[in-house]
Amino acid sequence: MPLYRIADDRFDGLTRTTFAEAGVTERGHLQRFLRERADVFDPDLLLLAEEFSDWADSQRRVDLLGVDRDGTLVVIELKRGAGEHMELQALRYAAMVSDMTLDRAVRAFAAGLGPNDEADAREALMTHLESDREEDFAGDVRIVLASETFETEITTTVLWLNAQGLDLRCVEMTAYDDPSGGVLLDVRQVIPLPSEERYRVRAKAKRAAERADRAGLTEAEERRRRFWQRVIEHANEREAIPSLFMTKGGTPKRPNRGSQLSHKPGTVAGLDCWVGLEVDGSSAVYPRAFVSDAADETPAAFDQLTRAADQIEAAFGEPLGWDPKDGKRDCIVAGPKVSGSAEVQADWDDLIPAAVDALVRFHAALLPHLDSAVESADRSGG
Repeated sequence: MPLYRIADDRFDGLTRTTFAEAGVTERGHLQRFLRERADVFDPDLLLLAEEFSDWADSQRRVDLLGVDRDGTLVVIELKRGAGEHMELQALRYAAMVSDMTLDRAVRAFAAGLGPNDEADAREALMTHLESDREEDFAGDVRIVLASETFETEITTTVLWLNAQGLDLRCVEMTAYDDPSGGVLLDVRQVIPLPSEERYRVRAKAKRAAERADRAGLTEAEERRRRFWQRVIEHANEREAIPSLFMTKGGTPKRPNRGSQLSHKPGTVAGLDCWVGLEVDGSSAVYPRAFVSDAADETPAAFDQLTRAADQIEAAFGEPLGWDPKDGKRDCIVAGPKVSGSAEVQADWDDLIPAAVDALVRFHAALLPHLDSAVESADRSGG
């Protein structure tokens, strides 16, 4: 589908080009770009590793390996050009990671794209997941094929494999000459189509709920699940922070039975931030963020963000707790505890609106400073 530029009183069609003609390389450009913007595939995707190759008897490498919020591993295979046989290669990789344990994923995350310390990597990974049960991790593997174009042999194979119950997606990346200089990139999922994707999301949510029912919950776990369910329902009625409380397919997030409900707004130049609500050991609820530059890619941005504490607190309207970790470029930012207890259902009518309101204010106070810190660091070259 062509792209157009609105110029004065007319549409000017943009000229399609190829990555080869534009000088765009597979690893140096595409893989690096997608590593920093994994949200083009899925806003709920956390990348664990690049060029993952933790095999005993093979030198093969997964271009990008990630995990979504329900613990499904995501194998991403990139190709510049037509990507001949890339679906077969990705199937091999999916089989090879299908037995990955949570501990192995933590090691891969710490050695790859996450915090260097394994304890911090585990915390960041569990914050991302919607379940705190280790057995829910890597229950499934899905595949994303990203290429400039797809030959009929590949699309036919992908459609057939999906009909057999596998989960493969084709993402087409099309380059256009930018009249003002550079290259424009159009990224579109072509398989499955959006209407089919919505059906698949609903079916997947139903299967996940059935698994949870079969697993059985303790009384305390069921109470916590109901609490998060009420939080999600209230937030969605207010249309508060859709990226946290809604799935990519536009359905409410599935509640978990853990202590956190959070999302990752994004990774900008290596600076990570997870924001959400936390229930502590005393069942008090408060907004919380975990900010990390463990890879030490953007130290100027991290330093500027922590120096902006007074401004962030002023925007929030109340003091915040700042807990930098000694010797690490990580910091936990915590809002004040909301009155009431997550374990006392009689408190929920007042507690939940107050907690969502605090999170909305917290989110609005912190996120602009994250963006401005990175932009400032980019301008200064730090």
